[in-house]
Amino acid sequence: MPNLDQDLDAARDDLLRQIQIPELAAVRARATSISRRRRGLAAGGAALACLVVLGTGTVLLGDAVRGPDRGQPVASDSGPAGQYWRGGGLTMLGLNGTVLDQPGDLRDIQFADSQHGYALSAQCDRDLTRPCPLAMASTTDGGRTWIDWSLPVAEAPADRLPSIVAVGADGLVLVGDTVWFGHRGAGWQQRSVDTKATVSAVPVGGRLALVSDDLGYATPTVAVWTVDGSLARLTVQPEMAVYWVASAPAADGAWWVGGTLGGAPAVGVSRDAGRTWKLTPLSGATSDAWAQVSTLGSDVYATVVSPRGGDPGVLTIHTVYRSGAGGPFTPYANLIGTLVGDVVPLLDGRLVAAGPNWYVNAGRDSALKPAGGSMPWVGRVERTTGGWIAYDLFQAGWAAISRDGETWQKINVH
Repeated sequence: MPNLDQDLDAARDDLLRQIQIPELAAVRARATSISRRRRGLAAGGAALACLVVLGTGTVLLGDAVRGPDRGQPVASDSGPAGQYWRGGGLTMLGLNGTVLDQPGDLRDIQFADSQHGYALSAQCDRDLTRPCPLAMASTTDGGRTWIDWSLPVAEAPADRLPSIVAVGADGLVLVGDTVWFGHRGAGWQQRSVDTKATVSAVPVGGRLALVSDDLGYATPTVAVWTVDGSLARLTVQPEMAVYWVASAPAADGAWWVGGTLGGAPAVGVSRDAGRTWKLTPLSGATSDAWAQVSTLGSDVYATVVSPRGGDPGVLTIHTVYRSGAGGPFTPYANLIGTLVGDVVPLLDGRLVAAGPNWYVNAGRDSALKPAGGSMPWVGRVERTTGGWIAYDLFQAGWAAISRDGETWQKINVH
């Protein structure tokens, strides 16, 4: 008499042998890595898993355990490498190449342009008194392939992990207890910080920075990272309390800062590389609120935010103002939700945010609502020169990049 269980097992194995999906090998490898690294953590922590559903000839693969608001990935009609997730008008494209598996979790990702990117990882365990081993990777093809890039330091304290700043097309600043400048193919050089040094303008390829006592500045100061990895105070400071600076210039070359002016939220813009500043106060928020900026072409969105009590890193959005083509800022939406990182404006007027997890609004005067569908969990979204970066996808440390805020491509490093 035929054994039904054996027949089903054999059919399943035959089907899996015929289907080759890059995600599967990467997910299995990452699951093993995470299991080793996080063994012993409290139950309920993020864990990587894959789910294979058979029955209609469609194989659905997932990267991680999903909560009730996270659906299953949908099958692709574009071949084995075309896995994707969708929700709220957003699309997340699956891995499209070999994954470079770094120790620890991705902490900071910077793209200097659409092709050149850098990813910093740190492996911290539950004992925060132990230093965290560090790893760096770089890409020259937009995140499809990555290679290891040796760091000048092997580890850092858990409470003082370094950050990275991409300067020029192929330069990188590692900012920690010591500042290092790396040039692709030329190793690393230590940089000393001269707090008296000044620069009159942001050079081409340079980046704005908001620096304070961690780098020797007595008060928060708007400074500039130059293309050789040097740091200098911007000669003309915006005459406002600055809490936020743009990581990249707007499409028209303008540099934006955000903060408060006279106790009220405000934004500042320089259209001559930081030589002069125009300030715009905004209204309608609490006393601890400030403003930060997102740009899309000639449109500018100023988001008034304040800390959400009890949720480190999560901000309450009080008001979003919009300025079109250099016009005045006018209210766009009020009390629409929460935010981790930056607001991402879309071409059709909608806004996207990590709240955390994906949230999308319907445009003017509408609240942010869960994207739903099968979009994976996301921790935060931030802008770099080369695109928007989404962190901690699937609560398993994956990341993705987007140029338009709607279509996101998982990058092949973890």
